[in-house]
Amino acid sequence: MKSAIELAMERSGGGNRKLTDKQKEAIAEVRSKTAAKLAQEEIMFKETVAKLTNSAERDDISERYSADIKKIEAKAEEEIEKIRKG
Repeated sequence: MKSAIELAMERSGGGNRKLTDKQKEAIAEVRSKTAAKLAQEEIMFKETVAKLTNSAERDDISERYSADIKKIEAKAEEEIEKIRKG
């Protein structure tokens, strides 16, 4: 699955530049760490929600979880873009 950055680069023609092996490794590492962070967030979210009985608290936690996920993904995309620019 391609990231939003990758899709945007393809549309703009910026995705034609070949990545070095070092860049590919660095991007893979960022993606791996991001996947681990996302998994950790999901586990913590599910544990927290399971303990809550108040639906308003659940909604609040869900909103924070969604915001945290977006931040993690955005940070990863920024790091990948920096790597691509070299």
